[in-house]
Amino acid sequence: MTDDPLLTDRSGKARRRPLVRVVLDDRSRTPLGSQLSRTANEAPVLMFTSGSADAATRLKELNVEIVRSEHGARDLSAVLAELSRREIQSVLVEGGGVLAGAFFDAGLIDKITFFIAPMIIGGMHAPSAVVSAGAERIADAFQLERVSVEQRGPDLEITAYPATGSGQ
Repeated sequence: MTDDPLLTDRSGKARRRPLVRVVLDDRSRTPLGSQLSRTANEAPVLMFTSGSADAATRLKELNVEIVRSEHGARDLSAVLAELSRREIQSVLVEGGGVLAGAFFDAGLIDKITFFIAPMIIGGMHAPSAVVSAGAERIADAFQLERVSVEQRGPDLEITAYPATGSGQ
């Protein structure tokens, strides 16, 4: 909500079919004036929610496709099952620490990419990249393997894969 992301593909790669921007908005709080809402005609937006039917109806008028369910966006397995039913084979999760943490906690991570900018935000209340159940001991931490690091302009891109059995 704060970032007002566009979530469009800027890779320049040819695609067989358009990429779908999937939004997990449990309370249908996405503003009508958001970049996602305003550009739903240009690139598909699929929103999972259990929120207000009125808010969802207004978003539908802007061509945002709404998937309503009792569990809304909180049931990640149901969300992924619906995406699979629509023949969406891979998902890039780009969100806050709580969403990332939910995917970690559910064991639904196949690959991790972090971008690190040359700046320090910090602070006692600064957002974390992953807000999950975490590990009480280092031995129980989510382990990564096949780690690669690339420089992207001034930023670093770190890509890794969960170690077998890690975080489960």
